[in-house]
Amino acid sequence: MKTLLKLFGRIEISILLICGLSATIIMFGNAVGRYVFGTSFSWAEEVVRILFVWSMFLAITTGFIRNQHIGFQSLIEKHPIIQFLSTLIYGVILVFVGFVITVYGYRYNVMIGSVPLAGTNWPTSLFLLPGIFSGVAWMGIGVYTLLTTFRNHFSKHNLELKTKNKGH
Repeated sequence: MKTLLKLFGRIEISILLICGLSATIIMFGNAVGRYVFGTSFSWAEEVVRILFVWSMFLAITTGFIRNQHIGFQSLIEKHPIIQFLSTLIYGVILVFVGFVITVYGYRYNVMIGSVPLAGTNWPTSLFLLPGIFSGVAWMGIGVYTLLTTFRNHFSKHNLELKTKNKGH
């Protein structure tokens, strides 16, 4: 599992680097074109927005995979019950939000996904697909989190019961 996460991390960094550099170069080129040559590329802002949307959904999903929380880690580590409950809530929320994003993103994509964007003439689905893919991933991460949380909790509970029974 660690090897898979390490590989995924390298792929993520590569994709984010490519998206970030591409967006920077496109925006710089568009600014030079606009202010130096008096013309701009009509497709530039759309492409940068698409790169941004894909990058953010990838980065958010990776944060969920790595179980990174902003500002909650110190609270969670205070007590095992708080840790158990927060992990359960986290898993349920991931499943719920992932389901909502997947279902409604898919429905919205079916309605307008083939409509071309004004600047690039690319399909609108390029803005919607990362949300749908992320929603599926979030559901999977949430289910995995719930299963491992219950497994760890009950295996610790059984170990404590066995230890107490041996003492009597």
